[in-house]
Amino acid sequence: KIKSDILKANRLAMEAKQIQI
Repeated sequence: KIKSDILKANRLAMEAKQIQI
């Protein structure tokens, strides 16, 4: 479950980065 949360957070972070750029 921890891994899943990390992957989810990482995915959200990448999406946020794309929006910023």
